[in-house]
Amino acid sequence: VIYNGLPTVKLPTKEEARRILSLPEDAFIIGNNARLTTQKNPLAFVEVAKQVVLEKPSSIFVWIGDGPLEYSVKAKVKEYNLEKNVRFYGFRKDSDIIVVAYDLFLFTSLYEGLPYAPLEALRAKVPVIATNVTGNCEVIDNKVTGHLVSNDMVNEAAKIIIDAINGENSITPETIEKNFEKKFSINTMIKKIEKNYCEE
Repeated sequence: VIYNGLPTVKLPTKEEARRILSLPEDAFIIGNNARLTTQKNPLAFVEVAKQVVLEKPSSIFVWIGDGPLEYSVKAKVKEYNLEKNVRFYGFRKDSDIIVVAYDLFLFTSLYEGLPYAPLEALRAKVPVIATNVTGNCEVIDNKVTGHLVSNDMVNEAAKIIIDAINGENSITPETIEKNFEKKFSINTMIKKIEKNYCEE
């Protein structure tokens, strides 16, 4: 299989990215970069936040992206009194690099093709929690670069996040980087195309 490769980009430091988003440097940040649509399931993101914040009240959830569900999702955040913990930034052109601000990337989609947002997170060496659907399961190497969870994922994802905040996350940036370079870098894509071309 030849995946679309992502080019190498210059990333800000985690501290720089957090300053850009006005996020505290010492908080545990869980983020998602996606449209606020039914497919991306932002209400599940809020439900996970609700559970995590009950145990870890200083944790912060970030959503970068806009869309038709913006009003209803923000209303749910207000209903749960999570305005300090769940922050919305709308559409940003720099979302592919600002992802380095996150400690975990929480991708709640109900279905996918080959999603770019979690790939961009992996390029930034950020572990990904994603629903175990087609596309996501090609991007995430379970328990190596992240965690694949069921579509009914709220309890499962919340537990993984709380464990990570407690320092129980065994996934390392080095492992993520090696896996990404092996499967999804632009150089890997070019080499595979050249190999296939030469074999024909």
